Amino acid sequence: MNNPQVETASAANTQGADYWEETAGMYGQLFSKPKMVEKYLRRPPFRYLHAIFMATMDKTKYGQGLYQGDELEVDKLWPKGTKAPDQSEENREKQAAWLKKAITLAESMILSGETIDIDPKKILDGKDPEKTNIYLQMQYRAATSDVDSAPFVAKISGSHSESLGNQIDNGGTSNVRVGMSDNEKGSAVTETVPEDENIQKVRIKTNK
Repeated sequence: MNNPQVETASAANTQGADYWEETAGMYGQLFSKPKMVEKYLRRPPFRYLHAIFMATMDKTKYGQGLYQGDELEVDKLWPKGTKAPDQSEENREKQAAWLKKAITLAESMILSGETIDIDPKKILDGKDPEKTNIYLQMQYRAATSDVDSAPFVAKISGSHSESLGNQIDNGGTSNVRVGMSDNEKGSAVTETVPEDENIQKVRIKTNK
């Protein structure tokens, strides 16, 4: 059963050409970098989404512990200077898995069992930018709420580890299938991922 509130929010934010403005207004209150600009919010690239999550975590502690190791370094997931069709299969799997965890965290905290109708693979290909902005808006609401994200992070991390373990035992691969056919590569985003100061890496503060 669909959540009426989610459907209403989706309809409100995907109509018209200014679906990105609410997203800009939200995160603009939270941090100054990465900058919330139309150029990137109209079709958010992976590196930009990564920077937004890291900056949000730095400011609010939202999602701490969700990512480990290479997942915290955008250059390890999407090498600097590369284009979407040039991404290796391994990197695309890592990118899709990263997005899946971020989306799941927002869903778990805001939608109470419902899910956002969004495909990580389409985000990587620059598709469904309106839905991508809906995800970003829900992430902001979760991060600025009074709810502690730690229990949700623990559940997601536990489920991810268990699923991955089962796949390894069975000789399988990730549930997130991100391979592209030649036709899909032809229609994928071909612009270079932005690398200016608006999408610089955000250093995460850790307590030692």
